[in-house]
This record gives sequence, structure tokens and C-alpha cells, in this order.
Amino acid sequence: MITTAPYTHCMCWICGRPADSSEHMVKASDVRQVFGHITQYSPIFRHSSDQPNLAVPGIRSENLRFSRSICAHCNNSRTQSHDKAWEIMSRGIRELDPPLYPGAIIPIDCFFPGNAEAQVRNIHLFFTKLFGCTAVEHGAPLPVTEFAQSIVKGEPHPNIRLIFVHIPPGSSRYAIHVGPIQLENKSGRTAAHWYYSVGTVGVFLSYAERLEERMTRDVGWHPDDGALIRMA
Repeated sequence: MITTAPYTHCMCWICGRPADSSEHMVKASDVRQVFGHITQYSPIFRHSSDQPNLAVPGIRSENLRFSRSICAHCNNSRTQSHDKAWEIMSRGIRELDPPLYPGAIIPIDCFFPGNAEAQVRNIHLFFTKLFGCTAVEHGAPLPVTEFAQSIVKGEPHPNIRLIFVHIPPGSSRYAIHVGPIQLENKSGRTAAHWYYSVGTVGVFLSYAERLEERMTRDVGWHPDDGALIRMA
């Protein structure tokens, strides 16, 4: 079973500097792409199991941010390329013509011509950062020190896999959704799942403590698998 030292929100879980910055739970560019300009008079809503229909009156709303658990350097300079990679890819997925459908196979290099190898790592690390922030926020017993090392080294964590999900327009899930981390204990080993979606694009993240227990490439993606993803 994983054991980790508890993080306090006075230190950055990535580098240990003072935690003077709060990460967005949902990428601001995702919100803008789907919902445009939002205000207190025309808010949007974030859904989670513990807080359904939580009003979000603006892009800088505290209801879209974690508590301060990272430093400004890690939130900006260190992970800026990760954020930018997901911004480009999520916009590209939404703008695909013909539109996306479940089972579609997407070559990531269509979004990053000539630079896909570096960008698939950045996309994976973007979700590793969000996963770590969520774990710290809720005190989930996950190895955030390992996640931090992956981010600092620029190397995707081997035990984290992603599933990209197409959500039909008009679905009841067509909103902002940031799920809680679901934990499982398998023979004394930890497995965890987490879900993120905005509009028609969702990402299901799976972590398994043992490599042999992680999700297979048939149902999940890791940068080691290459630059092709299949939409669920």
C-alpha cells in the first residue's frame, strides 16, 4: 500500500517552495472554447459528486480553482508547455471536420506537425499535474512525490494512462465535470481513477501502483504507445 507524507498547503507539492499559486481545476481555455464569456448574470455550472450544480460566475472564479498547493514557478514557467499542449489539442479535437465520434482514431501529430513526440509527453504531464493537485486537495493516498518527479524531469509517469472520451452535444454530461478520485485496493496495491470533462471532450485518468495492473493499451493511452489515440 502506498504511504506518503501529508502535504500542507503552505508548500508546493511539486518542488517544495512556498505554495503561492492555485491551479485551475479546469483549463481556462477549455471553458472559453465551449462557453465563451461567462458572468455572474450568465454563469456556467461545475458538477461533482459532492457539489452538483456549483455556479461559476467567471473564468477566475474560486469555484474553478484548487486551494494554493503549488508555487507560481511550477504553475507557470515549469508547466506552461504542458498547459499549452492541451490547449492546442483540445481545441483541435473540438474543431475536427468531420466531427468526432466514439471509436475515432486520431493522430496527435495532426495537431502538432513535426513535434508530436514532445507534445504527447506534455499532454500527459498536464493531466499528471491536475491529478496531483486533486490528490493533494482531497488528501488522497497517492504518490504525489512520484508525480512531481515526472513533472520536474519531463518524463511521463509509467503508471498513469488516459482515455479520451467523446461526449455527445446535448448530453446531460455536456458541462464542466471534475470528478473526485476513486480509489481501489487490489491485493494491497492502490489503483485510482479520475475524470475531467468540458463540453464534448472528456479525459478519464487511471493510475495503478503496479505496472502489470495498469490499464491495457486497448482501453487507455500512454505516450509510450505512440501518437495515436482512440476516442471512447
